[in-house]
Amino acid sequence: RADSPLVRGLALRSLSSLAFQGLQDQLGALIESGLADRSAYVRKTAVLAAGKLHRTCPRTFGAFDLLDALYERLGDPDALVCTNAVAVLDAVHGAAGDGGLLVNHRLAHGMLTRLGGLSPGQRCVALDLAAQYAPQTEAEMFDIMNLVEGHLHGSSSAVVLAAAKVLLKVTQNRPELHLQVYERVKGPLLDLMLTAPADVAFVCLCHIRLLAARQPQVFAGRYADFYPQCTDPHYIRELKLAVLETVASDRSAPDILHQLGQFVADFAD
Repeated sequence: RADSPLVRGLALRSLSSLAFQGLQDQLGALIESGLADRSAYVRKTAVLAAGKLHRTCPRTFGAFDLLDALYERLGDPDALVCTNAVAVLDAVHGAAGDGGLLVNHRLAHGMLTRLGGLSPGQRCVALDLAAQYAPQTEAEMFDIMNLVEGHLHGSSSAVVLAAAKVLLKVTQNRPELHLQVYERVKGPLLDLMLTAPADVAFVCLCHIRLLAARQPQVFAGRYADFYPQCTDPHYIRELKLAVLETVASDRSAPDILHQLGQFVADFAD
């Protein structure tokens, strides 16, 4: 056993990449030891190695009872170990036909309470996990909303969209509250659409188009934000026009028609 965690981690990563028949039993023991290692780097590597072992030799994976060891890593103090364990467990259960990792309140709440210490990518993993949980009580629902709402105003578009998804999912059985959530996510989504690069703006517009189709009145007052610009790529212009068609009202229709007429004239010039 090497004293250096870097050596232990690299050795585990190298061995897990080998496909020699007969090596799996030794690898299973090394992964089992690595999952309990004092080094976060080794534990992270062991989690990924466990996922690879499950793909190549499920029998050995089951023989060493690595599933329980991976579940213990969900509470790991290191964020990368924890989020890697989520991804591997989700893949393991998905391969078994279980529909992915079963998310309970303890797991969802535990991931959300550590959002502030996670990277944007890790926050997306945690938020996607929380979106799979259906609150059993009103207290659970408000607890999740309080933990997530602050992430609607971050700098990462992926985190903003993932946070919006959680809020919309947990309130879907509460119509009045669900409508309030539409109002809360409207501003961050429009801000992203107006300020982000074209590829991100396109994704935001796709989300807005879906939300506007369900609740057009929420976006009706911001119709001017969807006026196409000559500098917009064609795919952005098409989506903006689709949203305009959805949110237009008798009051806004004259202004929309005037602006679109001006746009056509400017574009022709």
